[in-house]
Amino acid sequence: MAKSKAKAEQSNVVTTLGHLLNADAPLGRLMRAELPALAAYRISKFGRFLSQEVQAFNEQRNALIKKYGETRPTTIEEAKAGMGPEITSVPPDRIEDFQRELFPLVDEPVTSPLRLKLSWLGDTKISSMDLLALEPFLDDDTQG
Repeated sequence: MAKSKAKAEQSNVVTTLGHLLNADAPLGRLMRAELPALAAYRISKFGRFLSQEVQAFNEQRNALIKKYGETRPTTIEEAKAGMGPEITSVPPDRIEDFQRELFPLVDEPVTSPLRLKLSWLGDTKISSMDLLALEPFLDDDTQG
């Protein structure tokens, strides 16, 4: 029985990279919440998976910005905000080409090795917006 319960908790979620990107900040907030040890462990496993996927996405997005973008010196305001000596951004006349390559990446199917159980949250306070962003990965196991 313990094995089948553990296996059910590990059920995969097929979604898109875009859903993972939307869940990144809400999951970070959830990971900072006080949770029982087992729930914190399980949520941190999902956090490690999500972090790897987001990092891979950011590497590809940055490569596209470099490919389509133009580099300029940082403004005084940007420098005060801690940005580096140069900024690379995609100019309006190349944004369509940039998006043509970026959007399929956001729509790329991704399989998450873990489904988050709503019961793991217990009495943790979480906003409706955060729940909405995490919804593709949540299993409402609180219903009888």
